[in-house]
Amino acid sequence: MPFYIDNSMISSFLTCTMKGWTRYGLGLTTRDERAELLSGQAGHAALAAFHHSGNREDALKVFDVIYKLWGSQNVDPNDRLAWHNCRTVVEVFLSNHPTGSPMWQYVPDPQFIEVPFEVPLDDHGDFILMGRIDLIAKYNQHYVVNENKYTGRIDETWKRKFRLDSQLSSYFYACKYGLVGGQQLSLPIMGGFITAIQLSKLPSDPVRKCREHGVKYVECSPRHVKWEIFGPLPREEALLQGWRADALATARRMKAVWEAAPSVEYAPTISQEGLFTGACRWCELQETCITGRDPRRMLASLIYKKWDPRERAGV
Repeated sequence: MPFYIDNSMISSFLTCTMKGWTRYGLGLTTRDERAELLSGQAGHAALAAFHHSGNREDALKVFDVIYKLWGSQNVDPNDRLAWHNCRTVVEVFLSNHPTGSPMWQYVPDPQFIEVPFEVPLDDHGDFILMGRIDLIAKYNQHYVVNENKYTGRIDETWKRKFRLDSQLSSYFYACKYGLVGGQQLSLPIMGGFITAIQLSKLPSDPVRKCREHGVKYVECSPRHVKWEIFGPLPREEALLQGWRADALATARRMKAVWEAAPSVEYAPTISQEGLFTGACRWCELQETCITGRDPRRMLASLIYKKWDPRERAGV
């Protein structure tokens, strides 16, 4: 049976084996990570619905179905990922980007919106990369791909990483060499766009005045929503082939770790590269590692949510 992976698994595993093994090998996660994941899923689904129908209210209903109940019950109402904060951000973005508006730099192809892909990384099909392309679109008579990104902060440093981003590279590679929506497209992609939406905490103070708008923060809160659509970002064939080789090597290492350490009892034996790279400062498993990676404590403090690349891709 093939070993199925996706870009999230590769990225996490290369950041730190312990991080990747815990989340994707064991299926253990934290509530904070779950909020990031679900709010992003809801945002992606809302944009997909909007691209299909052009109806903002329909798109917001999709967002609410996925995130309202869980977000209201599990996220601090003062957190940036609180349901009402995230919904306001998405609503303001959609209000400023009506269908056909020049604010969209590309024209989505209706048959390729939130479309699954699968592509083998090796010659025998033993390692299959799965995922979903947010959309394939037309741009100046060429085909481009787009990745929707919800992030806590948009700045130039954050934007630069997409010049070599693995997720975007996987879209290029799948369109040329894999199946997209069950079809062999063999489609050359001219470039990739990033539709970035900032999920930061919107100001809502009922007393303090905003220097920028001259009114109380509670009155101008929606005007602080930030976004940016940028691209097209190219990918040369040599870069794609190097990316494929690295992805395959990582998948092979990942499979070996999964097989050698099939349960939480192996936690103390797993490598912790984050200790040397600085990745621990942002890791949701920081407390787990600080307290010695005790298997019983891990099971008590983490929640189980199986990660299946095929299910995530919708294949």
